[in-house]
Amino acid sequence: MLDKIFGSGLPEVPEPEPEPRKLFDREQTATLDIESPRRPKVKVTLHTFGAMHGWEMKRKLRHWLLSRDDKLHVEFTLAALASASIDGRALDTAAAIDELLVEWQNVRAVFEAVMEHNGIDTSGQDEFSFDWMIAGKTFATSFAAQFEQLLLNGGKE
Repeated sequence: MLDKIFGSGLPEVPEPEPEPRKLFDREQTATLDIESPRRPKVKVTLHTFGAMHGWEMKRKLRHWLLSRDDKLHVEFTLAALASASIDGRALDTAAAIDELLVEWQNVRAVFEAVMEHNGIDTSGQDEFSFDWMIAGKTFATSFAAQFEQLLLNGGKE
C-alpha cells in the first residue's frame, strides 16, 4: 500500500504494446513468378480470400472436382483467379486471364498457388477421406444391426 502512495523507488517500466492479432499464419498477399512468352518474368500477386469467399470456395471445391459441367469449372476457376493480380490488374475475367497469363500452364500454376495460399487443398484428399469415413461408419452400423438381429433370432431369419 505504501508503494502506491510513495512509489517503490524504482523507475517505472512501461509495459510493451501487445502485438496485433494475425488472422492467418501467412501474410495477406504473396507473390508467384511465372514465365510468359511476352515477358521473361511475370510477378503474380496472390491475395487472401475474404472469410465468406474462402468458406464458399472450400464448400464448392468438391463439386468442382467431381463435376463435368464446363460452366461450373469456368465459374469456379474465375472465382479463384480473381484473387490474383499482375501489375495491379485483377485476373477476374477470361479476357484478362488470356492477356496476362497467355498459356494454360500459367492458369493452372496461378490457380493452384491461389488455392494453396488460402489453405485449400485442390487434390480433394480431405473431401474424399471424409466420405470414406462416413461410408465406413454406415457399413459398420448396418453390419452391427444385422448381426444383432441374427443373434436375437438364433441364427434364423
